[in-house]
This record gives sequence, C-alpha cells and structure tokens, in this order.
Amino acid sequence: MTDVNVVIAPLQLVYPPISNYQAILLEEDDATVERLRRSDLYMIGARAQALFDLTAYESVGTADAPAHRFGISAGGIQGTFDLDFNALLAFHDIDLADGEVTFLGGETYLGFWVGEPTDADGEQLEPFEWFTPEKLIHDRGLDRPGITGLDNYRDFATYELLYVGMAADSDTFERLITGSHAARQKILGAEFPRRVGARVSDEIVFFAFDIVHFRMRTMTESLGFLPSDADTAQAHDRAVTADAEKAFIKLLDPAYNTVKYQQYPRGADGLFAAGLSSYGYFLNQNLTFVTDTGELYGSTKPVWLDDSYAQVPDSGADVIVIRGTDLAVFKGEQHAED
Repeated sequence: MTDVNVVIAPLQLVYPPISNYQAILLEEDDATVERLRRSDLYMIGARAQALFDLTAYESVGTADAPAHRFGISAGGIQGTFDLDFNALLAFHDIDLADGEVTFLGGETYLGFWVGEPTDADGEQLEPFEWFTPEKLIHDRGLDRPGITGLDNYRDFATYELLYVGMAADSDTFERLITGSHAARQKILGAEFPRRVGARVSDEIVFFAFDIVHFRMRTMTESLGFLPSDADTAQAHDRAVTADAEKAFIKLLDPAYNTVKYQQYPRGADGLFAAGLSSYGYFLNQNLTFVTDTGELYGSTKPVWLDDSYAQVPDSGADVIVIRGTDLAVFKGEQHAED
C-alpha cells in the first residue's frame, strides 16, 4: 500500500485588515510591526470605505451593565453594534474603580479610556481599547467578548480581491508596507473611490496572512511525520507559501496580478513535485474575497478563553484542493446552501 501524504494549509490573519492610509500611521507602532512581520503572504482588497455613525449612538444597557450602541456603514451596507463596557474592561483585566469609561470617536476611530483621555498637560493617553471600522468588523467576526449586534458583519467583511503576493526573502511589513511595492502604487493610481467623498487610500485594504502548516501522513511500513528536520521543514513551509500564492492567483485571477501562472499546479517552487497525494488551502477567517472570476468564502469558529482565542476551522469554508494537475474548489457546507 502506498503512503498517502496530505497538506492542509489554513490562512489566518496576523493582524486585523488595515487600509492603506492606516498602514502608514501604524508604521511607528512597534507591536503592530512585530505582528505584521509574522506574515509572508499578503493580499490587497477593496471595499467602499466603512465609517462609524455616531448619530446612531445610544445607551442600551443598565446601570450595572452599561452598553452603548453605535452605527456603521459601508456604501449601501448598514448596521449597528453594541459595546458592553464591563465586558471590554474585563477583557483587559481593568478595575472600573479607577474612574468611569469615557470615549472619543469619529467616523474612522473609537477610543476608550478609564477616566480622562488626556493627562494634565493635555496629551492624549493610550486608550485601553480602540476600534477602526475594519478592526471592529474583524473582531465581531471572531465573536470578540464585549461586541454584540452587527449580525450582517459578513456583508461588511466581503472584499474585492485585487492582488495576491508573497514576501519571498522578507516579510509582509517590509515587502508591502515600507517597500516600494509596484502593484500597491498601481492600484492607488488606477482605482476610483467606491464611496463619494472617500480617498482611494481609505478603501484599499491590506490583509497580512500566516499559513498554518498542518502536515499529515498515513503510513504503512514507515513511521514519522514529514518533513522530519528543521531545514527540510523550513523549505517545505516556503514551498507551501509559494504554492498558495499561485493557487489563489490561478483560481481568482485578481486584476492587478500580471503573472497568471497558467501552468499551475506545475511549478518549480511549489508543491507539485513534493510527492503529496493532495494539498489544499482555505481562509480560516470569517471573510469573503470576490473577483470577476469567482469568490472564495472563508469561515472559522473562534473559541475564546479569557483574552485569547483559537480559530477552529469549520465546514463553512470553501477549500481549494489540488490533486496532481487538477485544481478544484469544494464549497463549504453552509455556504453551498446559500
């Protein structure tokens, strides 16, 4: 009996989606940069700019359980979400005895503080919690404690996929954000605003992915997992990333990828010659990418424990599967019924 080797590679975001404009502002944030450097596969998408609607603000909680409602819109998509202040405080292990929760906000940002948001000299203090519209949509998709409502978050989390790329010798932060990325510049120059009054820079969204490399092997006469040593494993992981980039480009044909990899799955730097029986990719995130060619529906089931979570793959995600020279997409169970 022949051994069966399979690779299933979920794609997970290392950081919430960020607009081109926000990426510029975050370049000096060391914690954000560190997280973005964990990614070597990235995508560029677009959607009408999402904005908070503070005119929809109202208190919907009680004195013991204060919660407040906010509005959000993106083009013709509208919704409301509730923030439970006690849950947000508990998430950050903060004692409200230090003062009441205050917030400052506008269409593109909400910041939350215990007590005053500024110090005695008028300098703004670091908020204990903050949201941009993209971060709020992302966190709601992960069932983040303290955020309820916005049951139509999947409508907000649907993006036109414009480009797929990888950082072969660096990372997503260096390749896409600080580097002179040709496709990024072309997109910013060629795209038109999707919302009246928006800047293109506000509507171009970056997605920094890490690929979780699961390696499974059904064995007969031999034992052990493949690959078996660190150098081989590293080379294997690079091949998985290179192959995933090509798979998404071949399947969805993003408008700004000029190299189309027509011969994929065949290729020198992917998995075609790795001796695998089959391999596949899926978005382990509650978001959807669409192009003129089709769509890929991602899905995950987050499990929270205190202030951390695990993203458990579920049957709702579309899965790209490659067997030999065949490439197919298996629709997720829930999505296939829509």
